[in-house]
This record gives sequence, C-alpha cells and structure tokens, in this order.
Amino acid sequence: MFFVKRDSGGRVEALFRNKPQNDAEELPAGHPDIMDFLTGGGKKTKAVWAEADLGMARVLEDLIVILLRREVVSFTDLPLEAQQKLVIRHNKRGDLGFVARLFPSSDEDELGD
Repeated sequence: MFFVKRDSGGRVEALFRNKPQNDAEELPAGHPDIMDFLTGGGKKTKAVWAEADLGMARVLEDLIVILLRREVVSFTDLPLEAQQKLVIRHNKRGDLGFVARLFPSSDEDELGD
C-alpha cells in the first residue's frame, strides 16, 4: 500500500511509502492512478523513458568530465568510440577548451605539469 497526495484536478502529485502528516489517500501499489503517476502522468511510457535516458546521458557525461578533470581516469583510457562521442558533444556545445585540456602540450609534459 502507498499513500498519495492529489492535486486540485484529482491527479496524483506525490507518492509516499509511509503516511505523511497531512491527509493522504491510501492506494494499493498497482492502482492505475499510481501507475499513471510513475509513468509520467499520462505520457506514453516509452517517451518518459526516452526523456529520462537523455537526462541520464547528460549526468553520465558530466560525471566523465569530472573524472577526467580530476585525473581519476585518462581520456585515452576510454574506448575510442567513447572518446569520439565526448569530443563531438563538446564541439557541439562549443567547449573546445575541454578537448585541449585532455591532451597536455609537450612543454607541459616536460615540466611535469
């Protein structure tokens, strides 16, 4: 069983495992209103997942950039296809400095930077 809070139109706007302080309606887990809420409020499930996947792709891309900048992993440790995709994405975003930072110049290598 779950507890739901509904908006003024009667649609589920929040879902709780434990009963919240306010008045909440108790519904079984498979209730159509809960399923509708979990799949995007009436959007087709496939579209909801596609949107979530795009958002997650951006999160993973940002995580990879953080790991590269902190030198936890090296750009060349990534598979070639992953390297190409990252470069293409950053080129499209206009962040060409990102690519330059991935490959230190020979002067920096000699100085130990």
